[in-house]
Amino acid sequence: MANTDAAFGLVPFGTTDGSDYHGKIREVEFVTGDSVACFLGDAVKLTGTTGTDGFTPVVAQAAAGNSIVGVIVGFSPDFENESFINAGSNRLASTSRKAQVCFGSDVLYVAQEDSDSGALVAADAGKNIDVVVAAGSTVTGVSGMELDSSSALQASGQFRLHHVQNKLDNELGANAQWVVSINENQDDHGAGVA
Repeated sequence: MANTDAAFGLVPFGTTDGSDYHGKIREVEFVTGDSVACFLGDAVKLTGTTGTDGFTPVVAQAAAGNSIVGVIVGFSPDFENESFINAGSNRLASTSRKAQVCFGSDVLYVAQEDSDSGALVAADAGKNIDVVVAAGSTVTGVSGMELDSSSALQASGQFRLHHVQNKLDNELGANAQWVVSINENQDDHGAGVA
């Protein structure tokens, strides 16, 4: 049976050391000057500043090739826009909004590959890969990000491929769901955000 083609971004799944993922998150902020709408499951990057309160780091949606700090797992309610039906599920472009992000290079995520130039193969496990960014759903609030299968040969990449997720209705081949971890992580040692 063929895998379903339904992008959902990245979803926390476990940890690289085998311990359970307990939903540890940090609050972040999007600012009104950011004109990109963001969705549950989007990878984000630090922008190098904090919100006006000084307590929350400001983030933006990560593009292919950007270093990543984490993945959006929730949004704070938007009480300023009561007509927005999906008030908890995504952030509208050019609006100030706080979100909850899963941080850390030790977290495992599940993501679908895009299979645009062929599907990933078993020998791709252990390689690095970038994401391809696509608009999320304004109906469900879910991300449109997928793993860019054509970038799996890179020496560097945003994510490390571990293995195909072992679950019903998922098999190696087109649109497979893979377990990945953040490879290019802004919280790891290295240069600061400029």
